[in-house]
Amino acid sequence: MPDKSKCYFEEERCADGTEVLAAAEAEAAAAGALLYVGEYGGVGPNFTGPTLADQAWPRTVLRAQVNSSKARGAWALSTLWAWECYTHRADLVCVWPNGTAPRENASNAMIDAVRQADAQMRG
Repeated sequence: MPDKSKCYFEEERCADGTEVLAAAEAEAAAAGALLYVGEYGGVGPNFTGPTLADQAWPRTVLRAQVNSSKARGAWALSTLWAWECYTHRADLVCVWPNGTAPRENASNAMIDAVRQADAQMRG
């Protein structure tokens, strides 16, 4: 059983997210397909804000994606959850450039992490 503090799914169906990503990438590669990971953010309720600690999961996903890309794996594209969610800023945690709301105040750090991952995959 994985460490509960690192679980992505509900406790009843606990699975370490990196194991799920590795299995999905292997299946995609075996099928000659690309893997697209969408709408990831992290363990609720904070997802991608307001603290750097809440960004641990998305940063883990980005590292896995960079490693896959460098190894010429099946995974080169992903989408972070709640990126500039215009219509839901009042009730969701969004990644909002230069956000000053308490739930958005670490947005620029998340944006920098995405930019760094992109640069590493390109370089």
